[in-house]
Amino acid sequence: YILSTIFVPGDRHVLVGLKNGTLLIIDIAAGDILEEIPAHSQELWSICLQPDQRGCVTGGGDQAVKFWQFELIVDEKSESKAKVLSLLHLRTLKLEDGVLCVRISPNGKFIAVSLLDSTVKIFFVDTFKFYLSLYGHKLPGHVGEAWALSVSPNGQFVVSCGADRVLRLYEKSDQPLVLQDEQEEEREQGEMLATGEQTVIPGQTGLNLPSKKTVGSEKGAESILECLEICEKYKEVLAEHEALQAASTQPLPLPQPPLLMQALNVSAPDDFLLETVKRIRPSDLEEALLLLPFTSVCEVLQILPALIARGDQVELVCKILMFLLKLHHAPIVANQTLLLTLKQL
Repeated sequence: YILSTIFVPGDRHVLVGLKNGTLLIIDIAAGDILEEIPAHSQELWSICLQPDQRGCVTGGGDQAVKFWQFELIVDEKSESKAKVLSLLHLRTLKLEDGVLCVRISPNGKFIAVSLLDSTVKIFFVDTFKFYLSLYGHKLPGHVGEAWALSVSPNGQFVVSCGADRVLRLYEKSDQPLVLQDEQEEEREQGEMLATGEQTVIPGQTGLNLPSKKTVGSEKGAESILECLEICEKYKEVLAEHEALQAASTQPLPLPQPPLLMQALNVSAPDDFLLETVKRIRPSDLEEALLLLPFTSVCEVLQILPALIARGDQVELVCKILMFLLKLHHAPIVANQTLLLTLKQL
């Protein structure tokens, strides 16, 4: 299928890059494929016109950037021997990783190549001599694929949209950006919101939570986080056991549950979460749930349908469900991974 397209100067032809590395030259008016060029051995991710409009540059998953020149050749299939557009391969720049995008500077002096390792490397066009490497292109953004982005005309903002049905706005900063510091600041703001003097989220007047952090709520949140971590690891062990059992002809013994699960006399991760929550004082439960990060909230929500279906401790489970839905309604609804869980609930 198609991965990249670009119009040829004159707007009579279009170049199309395919997943198998083929480069198509298409006549727009006739809708015919004039030529199929095996440009790359893997995906053809990017096509870029040269500044002088006399050729183009392609980049593919075969770790190659190729330079092409437009030329007119005689169409042997036509009786009139008319000339048709074709491409002449000039040079190839080999790299150490797959190429995702290529662009040439307006003065035609430099070429920028974005690679699969999240770096952008800049070379001189005339000699292919390496000039500069831009690294660090990893920003936490969307849950899932980021489909598109756009830069504001003044260059101060970038907007991106993704599969999680969320628009994210990024603002240009003159200060060096350290992701760890930004994440720590966000955590501090979240902690102030959760356990400061005012814990009611704006617009949600029904959440009258304690105004001071309590030892019970902190211990409750820590116990839930520890429970989720143990459940995740135990589920991985069970999945490995199932894979081994499927490949074996003899029945294999079940792996032993973690020590904390044995101490609570439970053998299933769902029961472990329920027993953990039951041991938190009712007065500290909502505050403990408020201290959970959103990723942990998603893990809790994915376990709740099984607990509700069993009919055990329904009142407690529904209390947790309603509180989390009221607290995190917008991000939960926007998260595609929770769609099936919400339908089950």
